[in-house]
Amino acid sequence: MYTQFTMRLARFQGTDKNEFIDNQRVEGNIFVLLNEAMNFFRKHLNMHGKIVGLVRDEYLEVPAEALRETVLNALCHRQYERYNLTIGIAIYDDRIEIENPGVLPPQITPESILQPHLSYPYNPLIANVLYSTTYIENWGSGVKRIMEACQKRGVAAPTWSINGGFVVVTFIRPSKGDIQGVPQDVPQDVPQDVPQGIPQDKELDDWIEKQIRNNPQISTEDLAKLSNRSSKTIKRHLAKMPHISYVGSGYSGHWEVLDKE
Repeated sequence: MYTQFTMRLARFQGTDKNEFIDNQRVEGNIFVLLNEAMNFFRKHLNMHGKIVGLVRDEYLEVPAEALRETVLNALCHRQYERYNLTIGIAIYDDRIEIENPGVLPPQITPESILQPHLSYPYNPLIANVLYSTTYIENWGSGVKRIMEACQKRGVAAPTWSINGGFVVVTFIRPSKGDIQGVPQDVPQDVPQDVPQGIPQDKELDDWIEKQIRNNPQISTEDLAKLSNRSSKTIKRHLAKMPHISYVGSGYSGHWEVLDKE
């Protein structure tokens, strides 16, 4: 397996790298890595929704379209000859960083990349494959689509920077009140029909552990719905339970519970 086709995925506790909630390395071709990255975003970012007519419109706190395009750009333009470096995705409490081993074309700077520009693909053969398979639309339009997706959802546009041989794209995670279309004072991801047996706050940790032991494949979204809590609340409680860890990646992984000492 070529080490260039490895991706680092981490969800850190707080705003630095001192402590992590989830830390993974995934391997595969470009399409596998893209899929694993999007599954990781869905696992650790907040999901919001609103009723539009008779349909519930659900979306990530940072637009999935913008995240997908950024990861595709990283996979398309990274320097594959740098075999000892890998693409990294880091989710913090306040931001998301997608770092790509490579450089910006000499014609583009972190400031000018937001302006209309031509495409200068570092790997034209890979760019052509992605274009032929409709994963990208037009060379040079990726940044524009990222900006438009963020503007549509009313979240801050990302920033580009250079850090130690990596091109880093940073998305600021919006607070609840910053997201358009999400009513304030209304908890998200809470079902309308409250099931029986909803745990009290003081019982929530034990209840979560019991559900995971009974169903190691259960998602945090399902735990949220069953407990009448938000996904953010479930993730906060899981972060305080070091004997419970998620093994694997995306929807193919499972929870493991170690016996408490």
